[in-house]
Amino acid sequence: MAIRDGMQNIVNELRALTQVTSSDFALEGYGTVWIDDDLQDVLDQYVIPFKELMTGRAQYASGTAAYYDFYWQRRPVEEIASGTGVFEVTTEAGSAFGTADFSVNYKAGRVTFDDDQGTNYRYVSGRQYDIKGAAAELWRKRAGYLALTAMDISTDNHSVKRSQLMKHALDMAERFEAESITRYGGDMESGVGRVVRVDAW
Repeated sequence: MAIRDGMQNIVNELRALTQVTSSDFALEGYGTVWIDDDLQDVLDQYVIPFKELMTGRAQYASGTAAYYDFYWQRRPVEEIASGTGVFEVTTEAGSAFGTADFSVNYKAGRVTFDDDQGTNYRYVSGRQYDIKGAAAELWRKRAGYLALTAMDISTDNHSVKRSQLMKHALDMAERFEAESITRYGGDMESGVGRVVRVDAW
């Protein structure tokens, strides 16, 4: 089964953090592990629904301020391509903008409207992923697989310490666990962003 379209960039980022490939391990009765579906399954255990008030930044033309660019802080987030309701931009009253009314730069956390929004409040809601928590879990899983095969070998004057691979995986898991925003369980942050309007930009 293919992953959701709006998850591909997050899955790619998780691969970069964990250096896993879809051919690292093969399990009897299952097949190869860590295809995109496997990574999405791990990420889905680290999802944080949110709603955040965006920060508008003014652009000036002939001394007149116009508000097209609005920024949010939560990242990474699942992209609109996954389907209706996954990522929404709304008015203060909760009315959703159509996807033709704006464009999104997900890495920058920026929504750019086609029309000037003035000083009105604009919100974004969606699914943030604790990618560091997911990375920690993948490193722990990797250590588990390595425990089955990464044995030290000594022959004559030659020694191969494959157990170092497992130790490295556990060390990486500990590192990412320390950076996880959900390491204490649950959502550590509220679902409402801080109000900041920056006019002098």
